[in-house]
Amino acid sequence: MMNYGEHFNWMMSGIGTTSMIMMMLFHIAVLVGGIYFIIYLVRTFSKDKANENVVSGVSILNERFAKGEITEDEYKRMKRTLETDV
Repeated sequence: MMNYGEHFNWMMSGIGTTSMIMMMLFHIAVLVGGIYFIIYLVRTFSKDKANENVVSGVSILNERFAKGEITEDEYKRMKRTLETDV
């Protein structure tokens, strides 16, 4: 009969140890990959929203210039400011 001590020694030597280490490395890689994927998604969607704000700002500026509320010099200065903030 095999007692529990002999069974434990077999599991912690050779293939048992190697497979346990490989499994831990695999889980760590999946976890790190998931974190990077979430960071990528957050950065991608926040860039889209920032670009929408710039387009919105430029369209408002175009409307103000078309209505005659601002001069050409003010328009150019404000547009340059909006485009460099991105």
